[in-house]
Amino acid sequence: GIVYSQFQEGDRITKINGHRPLTASDFQFQLSRIRSEDSIDITVERDGKSVLIENASYQTNRDGSEVRTLGINLQVEDLTVQNFFSNAIGNSVFYAKLVWSSIMDLVQGRVGFQDLSGPVGVGQAVSEAQSYGVLSVLSLFAFITINVGVLNLMPFTALDGGKFIFLLIELIFRKPVKKEIEGYINFIGFALLIILMVLITAKDIFNLF
Repeated sequence: GIVYSQFQEGDRITKINGHRPLTASDFQFQLSRIRSEDSIDITVERDGKSVLIENASYQTNRDGSEVRTLGINLQVEDLTVQNFFSNAIGNSVFYAKLVWSSIMDLVQGRVGFQDLSGPVGVGQAVSEAQSYGVLSVLSLFAFITINVGVLNLMPFTALDGGKFIFLLIELIFRKPVKKEIEGYINFIGFALLIILMVLITAKDIFNLF
């Protein structure tokens, strides 16, 4: 039989499985992280009231296969002077969250080495983004900038995050780590980063062919 969506026209999505989406892209990202066996509970603002739609998805037949869908058309509000800064901040936080989630996926083994990209892969991504227009290129540049910033804050030697760890150790033990030891640790960390960059670049070049 036909299953009708529980959403109504004009509903404003405020939460998905307890998480408040910052942007439309964030909503789609949160949606993609939900496992097929888990329910999708969405809170919407309807006529000034908060309404929880439990297990909002349903199965339907699409191109001969069963798929899970929400049965909605997502419409993003127009960008205005009033919401310009909130959208800019929301997108920046979403990009940072996306980078952090990718790092956690890498640590937990959800993604592998083949999913990493270096300068060559970034160049390919920029080339592809150009075919979609200037906004896509600018969004990619913003993502790359935030990506570098978040990675630089990781608690790894040779990065600013690693320097913060040394400062934290100094604060706790009331004396700095010996310069020789810090130098050796930073050298090892830097060497590992260079080796990783070489391997990723070689992988990207190999994929070109």
